[in-house]
Amino acid sequence: MDGISIITSAWKSQAFLKEYLDSIQNQTYFKDHNNFEILLGIDNCNETIGEILRIATNYQNLNLRVFFFPKHVGTYVIRNTLVDKAKYDYLLFFDSDDIMKENLVRETMYIRTKDNVVRYFFDVFFYYIPPTVWHKQASHGVYACYKDLFLEYGGYVDRFVSADTELKIRMLKFGVKEVNPEGDMFLRRRHRDSLMSTHTDFAERGGMLIEYKDSPKQINRITAKCREIQINEV
Repeated sequence: MDGISIITSAWKSQAFLKEYLDSIQNQTYFKDHNNFEILLGIDNCNETIGEILRIATNYQNLNLRVFFFPKHVGTYVIRNTLVDKAKYDYLLFFDSDDIMKENLVRETMYIRTKDNVVRYFFDVFFYYIPPTVWHKQASHGVYACYKDLFLEYGGYVDRFVSADTELKIRMLKFGVKEVNPEGDMFLRRRHRDSLMSTHTDFAERGGMLIEYKDSPKQINRITAKCREIQINEV
């Protein structure tokens, strides 16, 4: 079905959910398009599920679908799982602690093609990460592509950190093109509970990417059990 499914995992991000959802609500593309949905996967975090259920009724116009994972499985297994539940043919992977700029979706839909990946430049806000380190390159984990393309390459390997970088390398190896909208398209938040901050030993080793230099095109995509939470259960 033609449209866009925004896929997000959330763990210990209860303090950031309102800003995340507000930034989607403010997308200019959604002012005159309703063929979209948000799939939010809660990674076994009671504080996060409690907050989203508290505020969810304020975002009924966003076609919000909430999934609870009873085991802590990590961002990439959640993304793999929610791809199968997405009803639209185009996917946008975004993080629950980041903020979209208002034209991100519009620019994405304008430049998308069947055989490319849209990646975004970004700016960083938080005092202990110098922005110049991060916003000179396009994001590895925040990007958009057609569902068929994602599935063709098998999705994410089963690891807690840098599976997005591994998938990017794998796609580039087999000729997938990347395009970038002009300018910064989102704000990346760095905080003590962010993925890389909680896996500093792994990050300092550069993500061990060398082990994936000979990655096959297709992998065994790992998914997990989850339950869709009806907003009216609150």
